[in-house]
Amino acid sequence: MLESVLMQMIEATADGMMRVGPQGDILAANAAAARQAREALLDSFIEHAPAALAMFDRDMVYLAASRRWISDYGLTGREVRGVSHYEIFPEIPQRWRLAHQRGLAGEVISASEDRFERLDGSQQWLRWEIRPWHAADDQVGGIVIFTEDISERKHDELERKRAHERINQRRSGMERLLSQLVASQTVAAIAHDLNQPLSAVTAYSEAALQMLQTGQADPERLCHAIRSSAEQAQRAGWVLRELLRYMRKSDFRAEAVELHGVVETALSIVRADGGDAFETRIDEAVGCGPVHADRRQLEKVFVNLFRNGLEAMRAAGVRGPVLSVEWREANKGMLEIIVGDNGPGMAPDVARRAFDAFFTTKSEGVGMGLVICRSIIESHGGSIWIGAVPAGTRLHLTLPVST
Repeated sequence: MLESVLMQMIEATADGMMRVGPQGDILAANAAAARQAREALLDSFIEHAPAALAMFDRDMVYLAASRRWISDYGLTGREVRGVSHYEIFPEIPQRWRLAHQRGLAGEVISASEDRFERLDGSQQWLRWEIRPWHAADDQVGGIVIFTEDISERKHDELERKRAHERINQRRSGMERLLSQLVASQTVAAIAHDLNQPLSAVTAYSEAALQMLQTGQADPERLCHAIRSSAEQAQRAGWVLRELLRYMRKSDFRAEAVELHGVVETALSIVRADGGDAFETRIDEAVGCGPVHADRRQLEKVFVNLFRNGLEAMRAAGVRGPVLSVEWREANKGMLEIIVGDNGPGMAPDVARRAFDAFFTTKSEGVGMGLVICRSIIESHGGSIWIGAVPAGTRLHLTLPVST
């Protein structure tokens, strides 16, 4: 370190200053001249040292100080040699005075950063080190103090700390607002997903009631209405449980699942919602085995994708809407499934934002459907994306093959 090198040179020069042998007038004269030369050398060395340093005797009186020291402490034009350090800086704190005494006792002390409160109310941040220097008799003759003014760096660290605090405060505020928004949007998502099965329960129940009230209760039709109502009520409960499970990020129950069964169940749910009739084209996927997945969550993904396709085709006035599902083997034990329709397709800007939370092009949508689909697929170790095709929409998703 620079401090160690400087200290060695100071001690060597100081040691030479103190060694005077009384061997006659000539020797005394030579010794005096040598001492004066060494003192001049020491003064010049300390004055021009590339660091803020000062040399003190045992009474903390200045013997020498570098130009950097004079500059750093605002002492330009003031003679410090022969003056007590505590007279020049009466504000020196007690902890530093104790450190000086420890240095005079032979100890080396340092601090990586310390605050110096000045009389004018200003503050200096310093890195400092105190080292004893030894006289000819090997006794401690005083101390040398090295300092580095790190005020600018410390102030920068404090402008960054305060800036981070302000950013964190704003972020906390934004997170609170986002939490409120997520809560409100989650309620809307739950209401949206529950609305269709509950509406179906109402429709089937009213049909059964009307048959009973009019005396036209055909047993087969009545049984169908009651059974369908019960199925939709169970579906509403399942929707609520799945949404709550998604919000809690709980583990899914993975098993070997045949995709044909999942797709057929999802299509029956979509058909039960009513609306326009549609055609389906389902790939037989010869040679493709089951996937490792949570059946209920996978059904939710397909229901959502089928509904999105039908709503897009209905909004575009497509005649003869078609939903298609095909799959093929992908790399590394994955199966790729492609869900398509013959609608107008997605505009590039819509496709780029399709998986963003709360982004939707529907007047009554909440923009969480594809977000939940992606979360489910990724929790299975797969991925989902929108493929580029000339017409219609193609959503690609991958799932691990069950082994």
